[in-house]
Amino acid sequence: MKKIMSMLIIVLSMVMLVAACSSNSGNNGNNGSSPAETKKPGESEEGGVELAPTTISFLSWNSEQQMKPVLDGFKAQYPQIKIDFQHSPPVQEYNSKLQTMLLTDSATDVFIVSSEMRRQIMNEGYAMDLKDQPFTKVLPPPALKINTDLDGNLIAFSQSSWIAGVYYNKALFKQVGIEEYPDSWEKFVSAALKFKEAGITPFYVNVQDLPSVLTGLVGLETIQQDSDYDKKLFAGEKRFADGWVKPLQKVNELVEKGIITKDTLGLQEDQMAAEFIAGSVAMFASGSWQASAIEAGNPELEFEMKPYYGDEPGSYYYAGNINTGFAINAKTKNKEAALAFFNYLSTSEGLQKFEEGTKTIVTAEGYKPDVHPALAEAYEKGLIAGKIYLPMAYWQRHAEAIRAHTVASVQNMIFGKLTPEQVAEEMDAKLAELDKK
Repeated sequence: MKKIMSMLIIVLSMVMLVAACSSNSGNNGNNGSSPAETKKPGESEEGGVELAPTTISFLSWNSEQQMKPVLDGFKAQYPQIKIDFQHSPPVQEYNSKLQTMLLTDSATDVFIVSSEMRRQIMNEGYAMDLKDQPFTKVLPPPALKINTDLDGNLIAFSQSSWIAGVYYNKALFKQVGIEEYPDSWEKFVSAALKFKEAGITPFYVNVQDLPSVLTGLVGLETIQQDSDYDKKLFAGEKRFADGWVKPLQKVNELVEKGIITKDTLGLQEDQMAAEFIAGSVAMFASGSWQASAIEAGNPELEFEMKPYYGDEPGSYYYAGNINTGFAINAKTKNKEAALAFFNYLSTSEGLQKFEEGTKTIVTAEGYKPDVHPALAEAYEKGLIAGKIYLPMAYWQRHAEAIRAHTVASVQNMIFGKLTPEQVAEEMDAKLAELDKK
């Protein structure tokens, strides 16, 4: 009897130990998130890594410092895989470098797919199809849709999103007697002029790229009225002149009233951010990626992101989109190692480290993002509500060429060389020219 009792105690102890281990392994402790963990490519059933030592090359427009948490985390799990990290800043410089690499068959194993080059990469078959990979289960439907080509191939892994609007300095608004942020275009212009009269720089927007104020207004004035506008545009049923003139007129109004000046043409976004951080600019048009940097630069600054408002009080839109995606070169010789990297990106740890380094908003299924307080309204009423727009994400061809041409035309409008109507006409002419080639 004693022998039987001893055996029962041993068996019960083993059962309790296994149960405890199972319970602990299911809790990742990360922001309450629980994306499904997938078996690593190249892993044996026992969990032993079988991948051979190798190096995967990676072209990123996020800096090495921004990607460091992810790179370090991946290295800890896969010490036998090295990453040859290459960086090129967005947007035009990165797109130009990747374009050259793709055309010369020298592209890296892993690269970022920008909105401007997404269609080209799809059409030319430059990226490996990811649709059957287990890590794609964390991707939300919009990320799957935007990165899937007409043949059903998923060409990129986009686990985050961004949103852009107007950061405003609450203290400066109170200083000039404005108690609430203006909720219409007319009030926005009036507030900007009040700052100008007080000797305070009213508004900064980056015009080295397509200004977010312009894309937000196109979303508000055109896309909100006709969600198929871009499809009709590239089918020849609509023109840029049909949907871009009014938004361009509003931007030009800011130019004519001295709210956007020629001086801004010589400023990079980081320079504008520095002045906003210093408290010398009332409103700064930028994206979600700047929130943490603003707080770090001036912890005492009270600021918040607001949308671009329309003529009717309360009508609004933001610029924004599913973020750039990670793709695997269709011709890579390091397929399994690259898939291991993507698998790591999809885990709770990988998502958290990507968020930590890039300060972007992770929108993976089952993951609770750490949204900066200044972005709370923009996140709920803009990103989650779908009131965001980025034209290049929906242009069906020549996206990068049209974007670059439009940036130059808008700069000429700021210089007074073109009217809003002429900018739209040039965009139509550019599309027609590119279609003939």
